[in-house]
Amino acid sequence: MSANKKDIDLKAAFKSAAACDGAKPLIMAYIGQDDPHRGDAHGTIGLAQCIAEMIDGEYVYVDQSVVQAHFNDAADYNAPSVYQDKLVRYLAQHRKPHFLLGRHCAVDVLDHFTQSGINEAGLMGYNNCVNEVISSLNGEGLKSLVVHDITPERLATEGRGFVQHYPDIQAPLLGIFMGGDPDFMLDDNAQQDMCAEIDAVTQKIADMSMHYNALDCFIMPCRRTGQARYEAFKNNLEAQISEKNAGGKKSIRVIGQSYDAAINDYNPYRGLIARADHIAVIGYSLSMVSELLSAGKNIYLSDAGLYELKALEDKGYIQNILALDDAPFPTHEIPECNVTRKIARNMALEYLKVKSEAERSGTSVYTRPITGMRA
Repeated sequence: MSANKKDIDLKAAFKSAAACDGAKPLIMAYIGQDDPHRGDAHGTIGLAQCIAEMIDGEYVYVDQSVVQAHFNDAADYNAPSVYQDKLVRYLAQHRKPHFLLGRHCAVDVLDHFTQSGINEAGLMGYNNCVNEVISSLNGEGLKSLVVHDITPERLATEGRGFVQHYPDIQAPLLGIFMGGDPDFMLDDNAQQDMCAEIDAVTQKIADMSMHYNALDCFIMPCRRTGQARYEAFKNNLEAQISEKNAGGKKSIRVIGQSYDAAINDYNPYRGLIARADHIAVIGYSLSMVSELLSAGKNIYLSDAGLYELKALEDKGYIQNILALDDAPFPTHEIPECNVTRKIARNMALEYLKVKSEAERSGTSVYTRPITGMRA
């Protein structure tokens, strides 16, 4: 491997180092029976797709629905023993992946591919860490941004779909993204506030909306928000804006999409990221903040201190919404803020390094965690 890691051609390096009967390197994202909509799942998918693109590999996605669709029978796939049996039979059609990623891959999949005689194709790197751990192992720090599946191409596509789905959307558009409790508890109790100053945040948004003759506030909750919290915040913001907009002289609308509706019908999440002129985050979600910053606009947080991203605060990429002046949202463009490609590249470089060391030691099959940790 070249001594200059920045100049290495990963596609050429993997064509040589990871070749298996002329087939491309295989990168498998394993979600299994986990919720495919959670941030960790999107991070696994985005990281696997990014590695595949960087090394000219073949990307494979596996979750319960994929396995069930493959067999298309009446078995109870929610039963762990049934699912595991079907999964092993499904995996038999795949050669050993070069990268196996997913928070449950070590429990569900790893043994299958590491058994003697099964698709032995040199080193396999795996990672079953959640997004925060992947980023911290990569040297980003415990409170760093995390990997995700947002790309400029995906935002462009989803942005066009958003406009088609909401043709009467007003500009400017304020995207209000709702996270969950800082303690990560999935609780649908509307009496338990998502952040300590939720009423002040709602009032601040209502006050700032009065600086516009027209404005749409589009609320997008996440999995951990809970329907009751979503409805309580939406109703409160509507009431605040209505009170301040006495007589309806301004066209200020509060709209949104519940989490269940987004999952079962049209999901405006990525499209809203692409089309929003201003972006605010209520509550806590590190995955959400990481995804939103990839749009190239600074964002406003209900409590910036929860994230401990001081370097991003110092640069003005994130701001506490309560610290803003009573004026229009001071949104501006920011440089690309995305750790996914950086971590994907570090994982690819680590794979090459470990494989080279294994070959020098005479080990033909060498399976180990590939974290993306910088050498």
